[in-house]
Amino acid sequence: MLGLSIMSMDFGNIPVTTTNMPEGGLGNFKVSMLNIGASYAKGFTDHIFGGMNLKVIDEAIPNAKSAGVALDAGIQYVAGKMNNVKFGISLKNVGPKMQFTGDGLAFRTVINNGSVSGNSLTVQERSAAYEMHPSLM
Repeated sequence: MLGLSIMSMDFGNIPVTTTNMPEGGLGNFKVSMLNIGASYAKGFTDHIFGGMNLKVIDEAIPNAKSAGVALDAGIQYVAGKMNNVKFGISLKNVGPKMQFTGDGLAFRTVINNGSVSGNSLTVQERSAAYEMHPSLM
């Protein structure tokens, strides 16, 4: 068996807020999540079945994005007079950690260092790497 899966999630418009304007009023932004998977499954005998799923994950907020690739795999053994006893094992989301990158993690600040005042600086934050969500596909 071959399979193809696509999952796209829309979270609607989310108001932009800042520390100076916590109630919003600056407009809206969108968050997107897209997962595309290709699957293959096979029955090796009348009692042993296995399969795998390769997926590409893409998550984005304005000006910041995270993407990754993961593999799911599993095997199942079916036994009993009426094939009613089933044992299985699976691996899910095996792959490298994901990390957000982009200008959406930057902010501007003003530096006051003694006699010189008002110098501005752009600070680029780094996102921590994270494991893929177990609920993705």
